[in-house]
Amino acid sequence: EKIADEILSKRPEFVPTKTLKGQILAAKKDYQKARTIFEDLLKGEPESIVYNFMLGSLYYEQNDYENAKSFLSKALEKNPSHARARFMMANIYYRQNDLFLAEDYVKRILNNIPDHYQANLLMGNIELANNEFDRAKSIFEKTIKLDPENPSAFFRLGLAQSAAKKNSAALK
Repeated sequence: EKIADEILSKRPEFVPTKTLKGQILAAKKDYQKARTIFEDLLKGEPESIVYNFMLGSLYYEQNDYENAKSFLSKALEKNPSHARARFMMANIYYRQNDLFLAEDYVKRILNNIPDHYQANLLMGNIELANNEFDRAKSIFEKTIKLDPENPSAFFRLGLAQSAAKKNSAALK
């Protein structure tokens, strides 16, 4: 960060260093300062996938989902296969309980990257929320195979198994 500041003190409009400074600030969770940098950069390149994605990410991290969706959508217009932007959009819709749109975004990721751990985990959560317990169990089992060290899928599998048992008992 010190080197970036030194370069920017001599060349304040040097785009690669401004971009790096924004990324450093984002990593340090100084979202407001990072947003200011990327908003300034976006003025010079309004169609930039990187700047739109970074701004969407920053708003996402601050739970400002409407602004996040706006910028992430612009990044996806330019690069429809941008998996990270698509995953954030899926997560936003999942958090907003729009399971249909969340599922659509996740399916598009999984069509291109079937072993995407996070997308599989989110798809299992969507199936669980839709009371599709058998599908959720199957997805969580796949997710465990993808990353057997991650406890999230084990926990969610347990929830799906428990819900399936309760559902089965209720039907009898």
